[in-house]
Amino acid sequence: MTEIAEHATELLERLYDCAAAGEGESETVAAYLDSKGLGADYGFDLINLLDSNGYVEQSSGYGAAAGTITAHGKHAVQHLRAERADPKVRVSQLRTAMLSWLDDREAQRVETSSWEPFLEFAATEEGGGHSERDVRHAAEYLHEHQLIKAVKVAEEIDGWLRPTLTVAGRTCLTDFGGDVAEYLNRGHATSVITDNSTTNNTWVSDNHGNLNVAGDHISQSITNSGLDVAQLLELAGGIDQFAPVLQLPADVEREIVAAAHDLHAEASSASPDRGRLRQLVDKIYVGVKDAAPTVGKKVVLGLIDMALKALSGTGGA
Repeated sequence: MTEIAEHATELLERLYDCAAAGEGESETVAAYLDSKGLGADYGFDLINLLDSNGYVEQSSGYGAAAGTITAHGKHAVQHLRAERADPKVRVSQLRTAMLSWLDDREAQRVETSSWEPFLEFAATEEGGGHSERDVRHAAEYLHEHQLIKAVKVAEEIDGWLRPTLTVAGRTCLTDFGGDVAEYLNRGHATSVITDNSTTNNTWVSDNHGNLNVAGDHISQSITNSGLDVAQLLELAGGIDQFAPVLQLPADVEREIVAAAHDLHAEASSASPDRGRLRQLVDKIYVGVKDAAPTVGKKVVLGLIDMALKALSGTGGA
């Protein structure tokens, strides 16, 4: 996760909680910056970013950054927290963290005798508050699916002692961002987005990438081929809006922006090619799926999901 997106997401949550903590917006921003060792000027960057995406209404003054969280921002925080509490999401994140942890230790040439050191971190709030049972089950799962190998001992579960990454485990990290489910389901329909809980109706972007709160609908666009391209145009605009904060490598960002522009052009044509549109949406998804887990990524995944539904004829207005 790049610095600015990570801090913006964390600050948005702090602003959500500031009333309960008895703090004003400027005090909340100042306290956050101080806790992270960030300068005051950086606070303006964070507030500007949140304001531009509709999550905060900027109210900075007297040399201090401040902003009031909007209903849009509150909804985003509530969605993030609900997702974190989802057992499926927690298990997925734990498996990814375990693969990444092993990879880091191997890169540092640190021998791993068991998952005990990881368990200490995983049990903390920062590590997700996972129990030993959670970690043991995840280790067994990773071993069962040959993403890790380990020494087998009769009295211990598979995958616990002397775990190391397999070639499959490294591939899962490098090619699938550590998303174990996605790696195991490779070869199946890659266009299926599992993040169906994303609040697709909350963020709507127009053809220029400007975000509107749900209710400010774009008028539907039906082509001669009977294809509703409104969701495709929203996705194209959304990529222009969010690409800078998705924390992707520069070359990947350029690729998805170019694909979004091609998507906009194809969707806007008199007779758009459904196959070409599908290829462009899939290309955008491949680029976005490895982005850091920020609000921006969730918005884009929601737009991709709606675009795919429109292409398949299952989406609604």
